[in-house]
Amino acid sequence: MAEKKSKTAKTKAAKKAEPQAKRERKPKEEGLVVFALRMSEPERVALHEAAGPAQASRVMRGLAVAFTNEDDGAFKSIVEDAKKLRA
Repeated sequence: MAEKKSKTAKTKAAKKAEPQAKRERKPKEEGLVVFALRMSEPERVALHEAAGPAQASRVMRGLAVAFTNEDDGAFKSIVEDAKKLRA
């Protein structure tokens, strides 16, 4: 029994000694800043369902830009895309 423990200890130590490959980070988009929103959990869930997988930030940025530029076409396009995802 004592031999099993020593083998396990050696294996764990050997695994820790092995260097892990570092992942490369995506390059950050230049000139972007963080803009945070506070919302309830149901609102957050609804946003993610309407935006699609991993698209909530992109949709919110598009909505903000459409709002500031008074671009009705872009706004309507984002809403239509959300309707298609829900169907």
